Amino acid sequence: MCILKRFENVRSEQEAHLCQLKAFVQHVPVPLMCLHTDGKVEFLNNNAKYSFSNHSVTNINDLKKLAIVSKKNLAIQPGEQRSVNFSIDDMEQQLALTATHISIQGKQDILVSTQNIQNELDQAQLQA
Repeated sequence: MCILKRFENVRSEQEAHLCQLKAFVQHVPVPLMCLHTDGKVEFLNNNAKYSFSNHSVTNINDLKKLAIVSKKNLAIQPGEQRSVNFSIDDMEQQLALTATHISIQGKQDILVSTQNIQNELDQAQLQA
């Protein structure tokens, strides 16, 4: 019975840790998405869901239509940052993409963070 109790305690701790990590991810101020090898796109936090709320994005081809993801951008190396121009809701914007390749249960996915840098570019242009 002692082994079963330990197993339950470990599982309870793991579930609490997972809930904590999910809460952290939800509150990250940068949109996070996961590009799965099967082409599906998963929004990992509320900022990502909000950023693309007016567009039906369920797979990588939907992101390609917004010019956010291309073959070049999918070849991004871990830690590398790329800027991407795109138009969303008739507004030209520029995003900084940063990607990390992750492997979970043998599946290779790409974790992508997007940050809108248009405001910073506009400010720099005004100062120049």
